[in-house]
Amino acid sequence: MIKQILFYGLVLSALFSCSKETTDQANPKDIFNKAVALYKEEEFTKAITEFNNLSYLAAGTEFEDQSKFYLAMCYFKTEKYLQAADAFDQLIRTNAGSDLVPDASYYKAYSYYKMSPRFPLDQTYALQAITEFQTFLDYFPSHSMVRDAVDRIMELRQKLGRKEYTNAVTYMKMEYYKSATVYFQYVMDKYYDTEWAEKAHAGKVESLFERHKWTDFDTEAGKFKSKYPESTELAKIDELISKSGPQRKKDAEEAAEAEKAKAELPTAN
Repeated sequence: MIKQILFYGLVLSALFSCSKETTDQANPKDIFNKAVALYKEEEFTKAITEFNNLSYLAAGTEFEDQSKFYLAMCYFKTEKYLQAADAFDQLIRTNAGSDLVPDASYYKAYSYYKMSPRFPLDQTYALQAITEFQTFLDYFPSHSMVRDAVDRIMELRQKLGRKEYTNAVTYMKMEYYKSATVYFQYVMDKYYDTEWAEKAHAGKVESLFERHKWTDFDTEAGKFKSKYPESTELAKIDELISKSGPQRKKDAEEAAEAEKAKAELPTAN
C-alpha cells in the first residue's frame, strides 16, 4: 500500500514537473522574441513555424498584432504571396486599431501585385492589386508609400490596357472587325489614362474603315487628329482617309447597281 502511494506520488510529481516545464517553454514572450530573432537573421522558414506557434498563445497580448505582421512578412519574404496577402488581411480584420494596419494594407496590395503575371495571362491578381492599392490610398492618404502605390496602380493599368488592346488587334487579324471596334472602344473608355488609349483610338478608326462605316469613320478620324496632333499614328490615319475616297465611290456604285437590279425585278400583278 505504501509502495503504491509512493509510486502515484512520483507519477504526480513528474506530471507536475513536465507541466511546469511545458508552461515555461510555451511562454509567448519568449517564443515571440525567438521568432523575431529568426526573422532578423532571415531564417524566415523557421520564423514562420515559431510565429504560427503564437497564433493562439499571443491572442490578447501586447504583441499579438506584431506577431501577425511578422508572420505575414515572413510569407512575403519567401515569395508565398497568397499566404502573405491572407495573413495581412487577417491582421487588418482582427486588429483594426493596430498601428501596423496601414503597413499591412500596403503589403496586402503589394502581395497581389507580385502575383500579377505577364500581360498575356490572366490578370485577376492585377485587378485585385489595383483594388487593394486604391483602398490603401483611400484610408491612408498620408502614408509614406502613397507615391509608390499610385505608381503601381498606373503600371498595372498599363498592363491591363495592353492586354485588352492586344485582344482587339487579334480580332482585327481574324477580320472580326465589329468585335475589334468594341474592344478598341473598351480600351479607350477603361484605360483612357494609358498609352494604349491612343493606339486603341487609331485601331478603332481602322476597324471602322474595314467595316465601311463612313460616317463613324469620319467622326473618329477627326477626333483622333484633334486629340493627338503629335501622334505617330497620324500618317496611318491620313492614309486611311485617302483610301476611303475610292472605297466610298465603289460602295456607292455597288449600292446604285443593287437598287437598279431591285427595281428591275418582276412584280406580281
